[in-house]
Amino acid sequence: MSEICFHLSDSNLKSSENCTDLILDPLNSKAEQHIYSQQAVFFVWELKWTKDLPSSLQCQFSVSFRSAPTEEHSLSLKPYIYEFQLENFFTLYNVKAEISPPLGAAYCKTGSLCSLEVSITRLSDLLDVDKDEALTELDGYCTTKLLYEVVDNSSNWAVCGKSSGVISMPVAAQATHKVHMEVMPLFAGYLPIPDVRLFKYLPHHSAHSIQLDADSWIENDNLSVDKNVDDQADNSSIKSRSSVHSATSAEHKGLPMPRLQSFSPGQVFNSSAGIQVLVIPSKDDHILEVNVT
Repeated sequence: MSEICFHLSDSNLKSSENCTDLILDPLNSKAEQHIYSQQAVFFVWELKWTKDLPSSLQCQFSVSFRSAPTEEHSLSLKPYIYEFQLENFFTLYNVKAEISPPLGAAYCKTGSLCSLEVSITRLSDLLDVDKDEALTELDGYCTTKLLYEVVDNSSNWAVCGKSSGVISMPVAAQATHKVHMEVMPLFAGYLPIPDVRLFKYLPHHSAHSIQLDADSWIENDNLSVDKNVDDQADNSSIKSRSSVHSATSAEHKGLPMPRLQSFSPGQVFNSSAGIQVLVIPSKDDHILEVNVT
């Protein structure tokens, strides 16, 4: 960010390949923008296409700028040009979380168990980016393994029971997998919904992945490669706590841990981000006993 005020105009984004099947529709203001000192500005384009998208896209961004007339030295400068490459930018999954109050109650109350439903929806059919070690194909029917994790870094909610698990997800457009769990609000007010993270669940021998560290990002969770994981591919979820044998147990001692691979930015869309839930205080029904002599 600069100490000088600027005027920005003629922002443009184009594909270096000059692909006719690709449209970059600007969602920005067409009028000249006055940018003040230390102000950040963002430009947004909607990507539209008529055929299959490429796995990578080479782009060029340009914008004209000049110092504001109020500056001591007014300058007209050359357009700013920046070239970059987008990879794995297609949105694969939509994650949605909803919290419902207990049956018979209109609102969530502090200290009461509420229902959390997590919906994971696949948005496209099989793509080249899906063809990795996590993909399983049988008679033309493809599935992939995902690990979900519910995290509340603000400590507004207590997740009761398991907070993570492994699911088998069909690689087909609009395929949806739902997970249910219970959460307890710890404070009253408008509380943001806990964050839901999604990872690719890969075999331990897979490359380009991170070694799972149960102590670093899944609190009190241990995940191990268990033959029951493959046998239960169609379950709603596979418990990641005591129901799954620890990697340090005697029968699995020395067996490598499974690996996780993060999705690229934009591949997972969280449609619940920014949503808040109204939580009211629970009634205080304490009885005060007074003795008068």
